[in-house]
Amino acid sequence: MSVQPFPNHRTAALALLSNCPDISYKTAGFLGNVCVASELSAKQYDWLLKLLAKYELPPLAEEEAAIVWIANEQNGVSGLLKKGRDAESGYAENR
Repeated sequence: MSVQPFPNHRTAALALLSNCPDISYKTAGFLGNVCVASELSAKQYDWLLKLLAKYELPPLAEEEAAIVWIANEQNGVSGLLKKGRDAESGYAENR
């Protein structure tokens, strides 16, 4: 039986908060913010991936990972990453 990846960053962060009682207050604060964030920076996304690996939880779904990778390639590390946003302007495509 294969492990299902998390569909998005919010469910991954919530799983870390729920299943890992030994995380630090700083990490818990970060994950709480990730649970409610609609966008993550590349650094936030990277930290989330490292936490998932550290606690041996499934990765994020490939779709979310691909969105982040494309945005990083176009914007660099400081850009905000959100599905449906134009990578250069940051504005939603379907307004």
